[in-house]
Amino acid sequence: MIKFNAILDKSPDEIFGGVVQRTDFKQVLKFFRLLADDSLDDEEKSAKVLTLFFTELPDVDDVWPYIESFIQGPDVPEGESEKRVFDYNVDHGRIYAAFLQTYNIDLRTASMHWWTFLELLQNLPEDTKLMQVIKLRGEKPDKNMTPEQRRALRKMQNRFRLDDNFNALEHFLNGL
Repeated sequence: MIKFNAILDKSPDEIFGGVVQRTDFKQVLKFFRLLADDSLDDEEKSAKVLTLFFTELPDVDDVWPYIESFIQGPDVPEGESEKRVFDYNVDHGRIYAAFLQTYNIDLRTASMHWWTFLELLQNLPEDTKLMQVIKLRGEKPDKNMTPEQRRALRKMQNRFRLDDNFNALEHFLNGL
């Protein structure tokens, strides 16, 4: 099977016999925000998720694998990191700044397909604050570090830490 090519292929906006899907990146960011909302139970979240992505409900029994596949994008990275180093909700300001710095795209006013957003996000340069924080979160103390350097690393990692091993998408889908 030939993989999706961001330059040659049009990103999909219809599924299941022509049901229109809302594919803008902001819909997916709203999805992640919704998943983090502790005031809603899984049933309420499920109902809201469907209205986030579809103009009309598809006539299928199980739409969740498609939603998961859409969110993961066309090129699912191989091998997951042991430690979670990124969160759409926590890192929203750094994402915004990185897109503005790198691509001169104001995400508040931009409109783009989720898969286009993912391509740009996954290819941000290392000199953005977002990529520096991601690198810092994943950094392990080196055996050549002094105790002072180790403390400084732990302090910075603490400043930017995420809840360990919480995958909101996986948690939500397992609850269905």
